[in-house]
Amino acid sequence: MKKRSIHIKFVFSCIIFIILISINIIASAKYVFEYSFTVANVNIDLTKPIIEVLDIQNTNEGYQEYANKTHVITLKVKVTEKNIDIAKDTLDPREIEVRVDEVKQNPQIWVNEIKRNNDEIYYDILLGNIEENGNLTVIIKDGAIINTKNMESDKKVIDTQITIDNIAPIGLFREEAIKDGKSEAVINTFEQIREIEGWEFLNYNTELRKVFTYNIAFKLKITDYAQNSADVEIVITQARNIENKKEILNSEWMFNSRLVKN
Repeated sequence: MKKRSIHIKFVFSCIIFIILISINIIASAKYVFEYSFTVANVNIDLTKPIIEVLDIQNTNEGYQEYANKTHVITLKVKVTEKNIDIAKDTLDPREIEVRVDEVKQNPQIWVNEIKRNNDEIYYDILLGNIEENGNLTVIIKDGAIINTKNMESDKKVIDTQITIDNIAPIGLFREEAIKDGKSEAVINTFEQIREIEGWEFLNYNTELRKVFTYNIAFKLKITDYAQNSADVEIVITQARNIENKKEILNSEWMFNSRLVKN
């Protein structure tokens, strides 16, 4: 009977011991779980600032794909960033590189901040006095924008689809006699020319034609798509139809021109 009592006490003690260990394990597990939950709430930003080009504008009205050094080209840019740093998020003109046919240029560059809206900043990048000739590329360098977590923006290469042209057009004149005593002025160019009232344009605006019934000499101003201009000397000597000579003398063609005797 005594041995049985001792055995019962031993079993009871073991049960108590197991219960105490289980309580300790549960408490420890709860502590670890709460600690892990706190770590998960730490704010870690691994997102780089994003640079987007929204629009490209050109002061060469009507011919947006061409420009010379007199025009100003504007790139409208948006920067998206959650952790904006007012000091570091200001786009510096020194972080912008301009190339014409892969040749680095040194144009005038202005950067204007337009507005800040929540996680976005809007800029206007203005380019002027661009030299040389060829396709215009604008590069925003690595790290141009840095957020509060020191994450840097990637390099942005922008093909503007604009051709820089600083060369005046060349016009080659010839005269072709046609029937009824009339003569035709023909001008051929090496590039496309803006249309001129009263002249017929052929071959993608690289050939100009006009019929004259009288002999005359004058200078015709031709302008290419990039707004470069040059004068072409027109001299008509083979025209024989002068019935409307009085009308000719009073016409606008007599401005900066002279009649040539038959």
